[in-house]
Amino acid sequence: MELIIRQLEPCHLREYKYRGEGNANLVISLPLTRYILRFRKIEATEKRPIDGIETRILLEWRFFMKFIWKFMGKFVAPPEVLRCHPRDFTDWHEKVEVLRPGLCFTDHRKHKNSFNEFAIKLPDYAQLPEYLDVDRGKPTFCIEIKPKQGFIPESERHMQHCPYCIKQIHKISANKRSGYCPCDLFSMDETRVHRAIAALFKSPQNNLIIFRDGETVWGEGHSLDCLDKILHEFFNNGSHKDNRELMAELCLLIAEALRREFSLEEKSTDSGVKADDIIAKSRESLNHYRSDDVSGPRGKFCDFPSGNLPDGSILGCLFRMQQLHSSSADDVYRIYSQHSTHLNEEIVYFSESCEYKSGGHSVDFGDILILRNYLLFTTARDCSVLLTFREVDPGEALKIPPEHVIRSKENTFVFNIGLTDLDPKPLNRIHKHQRRAIEGFRTSQ
Repeated sequence: MELIIRQLEPCHLREYKYRGEGNANLVISLPLTRYILRFRKIEATEKRPIDGIETRILLEWRFFMKFIWKFMGKFVAPPEVLRCHPRDFTDWHEKVEVLRPGLCFTDHRKHKNSFNEFAIKLPDYAQLPEYLDVDRGKPTFCIEIKPKQGFIPESERHMQHCPYCIKQIHKISANKRSGYCPCDLFSMDETRVHRAIAALFKSPQNNLIIFRDGETVWGEGHSLDCLDKILHEFFNNGSHKDNRELMAELCLLIAEALRREFSLEEKSTDSGVKADDIIAKSRESLNHYRSDDVSGPRGKFCDFPSGNLPDGSILGCLFRMQQLHSSSADDVYRIYSQHSTHLNEEIVYFSESCEYKSGGHSVDFGDILILRNYLLFTTARDCSVLLTFREVDPGEALKIPPEHVIRSKENTFVFNIGLTDLDPKPLNRIHKHQRRAIEGFRTSQ
């Protein structure tokens, strides 16, 4: 499959809305098309690459086709690249700029106030796709969750806590700490999974957001009273129940969606390489290039999950991709420090099984593979899962593939699952992670 860069179509300019933004991207929704457009943010003073921004766009597309599509199956769709810029949109300031955070330019997300000349077009997972869009008169709710790190390599199990919980301990203010532990969510134990989901609602931070018909209605900074209203609207037939019962039902619904197994529909390249092949080949190559393995005793406080997850579930797919990283963090940092000036993302992600040479400097493919697997692991760790629900008439649900239907005693829901934020991590992100790990280690002592 070849990347084709298309021009912006006039229909994309109608009724667009600001959806949100992170450190790297700004997203607008196109409600009439069930798609979003994602613009990469850049510093106003940032230099454009000599060979054009297409190089970065092409790298992202190749990364998706080589890794993401294979690991995540039906939970993702190939991105489409459009040549466009915010200046092409009428009323951009009124519809977008005034809604962005940090109008005084102190917010770290808005200091990048320029955009490149391309946008990535992706499905809007806050809406149901057309083939699931029944009972249209009822609201659609989407719950965005960042599951974080479920797989803990043996080399990191000597710590008492998982990396996410260490980060929470490191926070100075106790009221900013989250009680959420990713190990609980990935555990497949019903009690622990529900505890994890309840903790996300108690302290959503930037790890849980609720959308209603594509509009953000609840998350960090919103009141619990607002959540109570959403719960009663979410369960159209459950208004006689109290808020505690409705929250318990919502936790059950989310847990069922997260463990629901779908056909993997693994995609392969022309050579037939699939996700399991990537994992097997990575481990085989690493065993060839290193003779020892680092392991430690199991942690005392965070109960690290075994990985006994349904292969076709969303958590199973994320866990499987995170399993690529089986080396110690020290190995990753050592290799990066030794070779970073001779490597780039193109080499790390796409080089084949051979020694790489740059001038008089050579890098073993085993070292390149350790860096690649670590970066793939961080992509799977940092992504977002979007669970989209609509309470429907039981008869309407008969029109829907059964794997997209969840039934309880009183309610029937149609649901869909999608993934976002699966971009290739830049190589220099390893240095940032190293600094953060050192801080976390000092705090845990």
